[in-house]
Amino acid sequence: RWDLSDGRRQYAERTARRILANFARQKDTISALRHVEYINREKGFSERGDCVYKQHRLPAWAKGSPTVFFRAADRYSPKNAARYKEIEFALQNELTLEQNLEIIQRFIDENLPDHYYAYAVHDKIGAMSDGTRNPHVHLMICPRVIDEIEEKKERKRSDYFRYPLRRNAKDQSDEAK
Repeated sequence: RWDLSDGRRQYAERTARRILANFARQKDTISALRHVEYINREKGFSERGDCVYKQHRLPAWAKGSPTVFFRAADRYSPKNAARYKEIEFALQNELTLEQNLEIIQRFIDENLPDHYYAYAVHDKIGAMSDGTRNPHVHLMICPRVIDEIEEKKERKRSDYFRYPLRRNAKDQSDEAK
C-alpha cells in the first residue's frame, strides 16, 4: 500500500528530479569501462556468455587488463574527448576460430599498428535466425596514437590520455611531449 501523504509525494518528486538531472548530465557520456565489460562479458554481462576469445595490446601500467586501461580512459580523458572507438564486424561461419583470428590480427596489423586496443570474439546463435551461428568481433580502439615518445618510454596513465602537445608549441622537447 502506498502512502500518498504530501511529505512522501514531495520526497518522491525531489528524488525523481535528481535522477532525471543526473541522467541528463550523463546521457552523452559513454563509459569505456562499461563497454569493455560488455564485450568481455564481465560483471553484469557475464550471464550472456558467448565470448570465445579475447585479446589486447595495452601499455605496461594496465597490467594486461582492458578494464584497467579503459577505466583510466574514463577518468583521465578530457570531458569532450573520445575515450574509445569501436569496430564491429562479422566473421566467417565457414572458417575455424583460428582462421578468423588470423583475419582479425591481419586487419589490426595493417590498419591500427599505432593504437592500443582490446577485442573479443563472440559466437552465438542469431536471435532471428534458424539456428545459424553469428560469429563476430568487437574491437575497441583507443583513439590516442602511440607516438615515438610513447614507444620509447610509456607515459603514466594520467598523462597518456591528455591532449597531445600541439605542433606549433614553442617547447617541442621530449619532456614536454
